[in-house]
Amino acid sequence: MAIPKVYNAIIDKMIEQTETGLINWNKNTFEIFETNLGKNYVRIWAGQDENEVPFVSFALLNEGRELLDSWFVEANENEYPKMKEFYDNVKRSRKELREAIKDLSTILDVNELDFL
Repeated sequence: MAIPKVYNAIIDKMIEQTETGLINWNKNTFEIFETNLGKNYVRIWAGQDENEVPFVSFALLNEGRELLDSWFVEANENEYPKMKEFYDNVKRSRKELREAIKDLSTILDVNELDFL
C-alpha cells in the first residue's frame, strides 16, 4: 500500500516539524511512537510482516484515541525509504534521547552534533 494521496503533504510537514523539534513524540513499550496534534493523535511504528518484509505503519486517531485511519508501506514500495527515514527521525527526536546525546557530548567534549 502506498501513502494515500491525502496524506502526502501531511507526512512531508510532519517530517519537517519532527526534524526541527516542533513535534514531540512519546514511545510506548511496544516501540510505537505517538504525538498529539490538535484534537487528534498520530502513531508511527515499524516492523516486519509474517514474511519478514519490513514495513512502516501510520495511524490517525481521534481525541478519544479511537482509530480513524491507518496504512503502511512495505520495503518493496517506492515510498518506503521516505517513511523509514521518518520513523528513524521520530525515534531520534525524543526528548530523552536528545538529552542523553547532549550529556554524552559534554562528557566526551564533542563540539558538533549534526543531528541535534
